Amino acid sequence: KKTAKKLRDVLLQRDIGLPLLVLLSQVRSKVLYDDGKSKKIIIKLLGFRRDHCHEILGLLVPFLTIPPEDEQEESNILLKYAQLLPGSLKELVEVYKLE
Repeated sequence: KKTAKKLRDVLLQRDIGLPLLVLLSQVRSKVLYDDGKSKKIIIKLLGFRRDHCHEILGLLVPFLTIPPEDEQEESNILLKYAQLLPGSLKELVEVYKLE
């Protein structure tokens, strides 16, 4: 429990959480579009990579936004997370190229 709390605090306080989410989202979007210069990649492997990124995002977002049941600082965690987010969805789409 203490380890998870420390990890959450580091990700939120050092502004690491949002860049990590953005990078995972970008990888998830681009993993299907291989440049063709490398070896031929099996379609199942591409699907596995995309699914794996999606699973990690699905675990990381709740981890950053939902406090453990034994902690009563829900609004504090959500406030920290909200402060990491860019000003608008338009910025996420245009600047960070997220879908």
